Amino acid sequence: ELDGTLVRVALGNGEWKVGDLGGGVVATVRLCAHGTVMAGLCALCGRRVAPSPVPGAAPSILPQPAAGAPSSGPGLKRVMVKGGLDLHVSHSEAQELGASNSRRLWESRKLSLILDIDHTLLECTSTLPPHLEALVVSRDGRGSPGLLDEVEQEVRRADGIHEICVDGVQHWVRLRPFVLTFLQEASETFEFTIYTHGKSSYADEVARILDPSGAYFGGRRVTREDTPDLFSEELKSLDRIFPGGAGMALVVDDRQDVWKTETLAHLLPVRPYKFFKNSTQGMKCPQLEFTLKTLLQVHAEYYRRLDASGGSAAVSVAHVLQDQRRSILAGCRVLFTGVHERSVANAGSTLEGEWMVAFGAELASVVDSRVTHVVARKPGTEKFMQGQRVGAWLVQLDWLWFTVWYNQRLREKDFEFPGHARKENLLVRGGEAGGAALFEGDAPTPAPWPGGGSGPGKLHQEEQALVGTWGAELPDDEDEEDEDLKQQHENEEHALIGTG
Repeated sequence: ELDGTLVRVALGNGEWKVGDLGGGVVATVRLCAHGTVMAGLCALCGRRVAPSPVPGAAPSILPQPAAGAPSSGPGLKRVMVKGGLDLHVSHSEAQELGASNSRRLWESRKLSLILDIDHTLLECTSTLPPHLEALVVSRDGRGSPGLLDEVEQEVRRADGIHEICVDGVQHWVRLRPFVLTFLQEASETFEFTIYTHGKSSYADEVARILDPSGAYFGGRRVTREDTPDLFSEELKSLDRIFPGGAGMALVVDDRQDVWKTETLAHLLPVRPYKFFKNSTQGMKCPQLEFTLKTLLQVHAEYYRRLDASGGSAAVSVAHVLQDQRRSILAGCRVLFTGVHERSVANAGSTLEGEWMVAFGAELASVVDSRVTHVVARKPGTEKFMQGQRVGAWLVQLDWLWFTVWYNQRLREKDFEFPGHARKENLLVRGGEAGGAALFEGDAPTPAPWPGGGSGPGKLHQEEQALVGTWGAELPDDEDEEDEDLKQQHENEEHALIGTG
């Protein structure tokens, strides 16, 4: 018994006659490779096939040796299908899908951009904080006449709040500052896909706000219903969207921990946007301006390399992003103190250490004259004082995260500990371009800040940088947040929005 397609039948004198061929060739059959399998059945020949999925790659911030190339190996690879249908494709079929997608994007000189929704492009809640609830009541004419005067500042902050209805429940959505401009400008060089662990009804409502004409997203939305097994494991996978390789795909997401089944070299992490928790953040949030700048840089360099290589499929955005990141903290030697548990012997195995290495820094375990930065959760440790004596930068942990989020080296002065400024008369070796020594007055000046201003200094003081999402402890003032409201937000995100 053979699985395949009957290509040609040998006939005697133009007619089929049993036994005429005397043991010769009766027919030519092209064997079926079962390249596409849905619900256990080959989509081409109809035979029942038991798929053997290719295991996913181990997660890593740095690209793997074959980053950008189609996955190889035996068995079938599962891909994303609307509605969560069980579809697998063979290695050769995946390669063809990847090549076809690459050719289409090359023709338009674009790249693929995967966008998370909640806390990345906006924030959604079903329970408004009391001060904003009073504003909405007054705005609708149900409050006291003088209420708007009392919340005049909140009126300005609430300008970007939209009301939506998801499965019969009213929700409020606050768009991240600059998000509409971000989508408009990035759409010229990127093809967007929404990827959320939220429900499809939620994604549809949000898309109507962000993209009312459908010009940006079209039908490219991956939701909980499309990947039910991934939702149960709290995982996202580029491999599902690009089975032939993600060499032309970048990801913008506020969370790294939901990308566990593949390389994280394509990820541009952003600061979690939490307007309803702290509406000050909604007024001063240049995150997407920095992200757009990085995306445009990577796009330009990708196509420069592609053109120089004559159209080689080996060119990968992961390698472009890796090279760009490595230059940001090149020459810096970083030591952590009070950041990790004492049981952590190697800082390079921690999330913070991995990001510093990805950005080109070296890690140190002892303080010496080569250490340029001491990153601490609080001042006063022995290594902190040693760093002060050798003239290293003494910076808060937020310096690391804002560097990662904004993808550029930020001014250390904005993240120093009060009363523990770096000594002006001490030399710091390393951390500079060209091998020249750095003195206090020669600290590198970061690129101009979008919207003007001198950096995150005041922003940092006002908000104390929400780093808890990345596994660090929240600052003391964050722990004093109203516990009931905090629990409400956590319950909503789990029940409605999911983890993405």
